[in-house]
Amino acid sequence: MNISLSNLVKISGKNKSSKRVGRGYGSTKGGHTTGKGTNKVSLQIKDEKTLSFLSGASFNAGDVGGVDFSIVKNDDKELVAAMWNGTSMNTVVLNKKNGLAIWSKSRSDFPTYDAPSADLSYLICR
Repeated sequence: MNISLSNLVKISGKNKSSKRVGRGYGSTKGGHTTGKGTNKVSLQIKDEKTLSFLSGASFNAGDVGGVDFSIVKNDDKELVAAMWNGTSMNTVVLNKKNGLAIWSKSRSDFPTYDAPSADLSYLICR
């Protein structure tokens, strides 16, 4: 099963002590950045326990294989998968009924400013 998703909205959070706010697009309100998203992702169910996740940015950088996420739930209503890479927790939650999804990435310590950070993207299946 292959799924292609397009980014609707990007939200980047930051710790109040941080000087970095998001990824440089959208408007900044209350310590987070929002804006129209430009990323695309590809999801491929490899087997009943593994979801391959490939972002458009990785693909454009030359990657052709996705990162393996562990499937937590996959039924008629939703697909939920997660991946810990040693520095960040990534999750994908897809509502199969309406095609909407969330991709989140959380870190306890971002290298350039020593504070927790998170990115959240709302996606739609096209």
